[in-house]
Amino acid sequence: MSSLRMSRRSLLRNAAITAGAFGLLPMTSACRAISIGGSGGSATSGTIEFMAHFTPVGTNDVRDNASKAVWQRFQKQYPNLTIKWEQTAWQTIGEKYMAAWSAGSAPDISLFSPANIAQAVLLGSLEDLLPHFNTWQQADKDDYPKVWWNVGNYNGKKYIAPLLLFGDLPIYRKSMFEKAGHQVDQIKTWNDWVKALQDIVVDGKGNHPTDANFDPSSVKVWGYAVFLARGSGASIPYFNPMMTYRTGHQDVEPPDWNADRWVSPEAIESVQFITDWVTKDKIQPASTLNMNLSDADKFFASGLCAAYDFGSNTYSTARANMQFDPMDAVFARTPTFDGKKWGPLFVNHWSMGVSSKSKNKDAAFTVVDF
Repeated sequence: MSSLRMSRRSLLRNAAITAGAFGLLPMTSACRAISIGGSGGSATSGTIEFMAHFTPVGTNDVRDNASKAVWQRFQKQYPNLTIKWEQTAWQTIGEKYMAAWSAGSAPDISLFSPANIAQAVLLGSLEDLLPHFNTWQQADKDDYPKVWWNVGNYNGKKYIAPLLLFGDLPIYRKSMFEKAGHQVDQIKTWNDWVKALQDIVVDGKGNHPTDANFDPSSVKVWGYAVFLARGSGASIPYFNPMMTYRTGHQDVEPPDWNADRWVSPEAIESVQFITDWVTKDKIQPASTLNMNLSDADKFFASGLCAAYDFGSNTYSTARANMQFDPMDAVFARTPTFDGKKWGPLFVNHWSMGVSSKSKNKDAAFTVVDF
């Protein structure tokens, strides 16, 4: 019988991989939160303010639905602990939190993305969570991978706890590539990628972007379309994979958060190469300069571009809205300039931080633990 037993860690890991890792299924009653943690520094009553861009009171996507299932169970286990939810745009959540903390009105818990953690830490606005996590039972600690413990660590302190870990993956409309004479699994370099997309894109008269009479205004299906609108939280697409592959570093990273790499030859070449997708190669529409994330997700789901890059946390929502066979959309390798190996896959995260000015930190720890 012992050979049939699964460890607690294996059970959690397999459940996460099966139901959540690629966002293929919304979290329902079949997938439950498991409360953990030590007895020290926890409270079971009071009111906690929680600011996030997806919440149990939202109706945005699968993440809101998952949150509803989790927090319904939380309410049953902690009926005397109330959470006041504040849903706010993910693009501005970091700045909004820091402004509120400076004014003495920060929520007890807030979500943070990699883009705004450093500022919050430097401001002194986040509580060190490590003393509390050190009270956990060893079995609970062992349930979490190394990346969970490493995220948000600075100078021996841990300021955030990842709530959501997800990958950004290139996705391709297989039938479109095959019709243009390209196999998705043979696209190894960025030049392969651009060439394939130029063969896919045609204007109303059948011209490709490489033809002199190409008319962008009559294109019905583009090669690639990622959101680029200012104020939408957009970044330069694939810039970090290009930088990391060639230099071994992200453009900005701890511990120094130094931006010197922005003016490196690799960075300048990467930015120019990506800019050419709109201006020279004409595989990406100029309209993406006015798109936010939701616009771009819908653009791909509507069948208006052949390639995209999805965060696996939002994929299931887009998949449900696809106006084509979802099995035609396949995840594949990230290209590189030399094509010798796959480009890096970035694991992104949204993480919980507890305000250093929280008036009910013990209750906040209970929420974070759950």
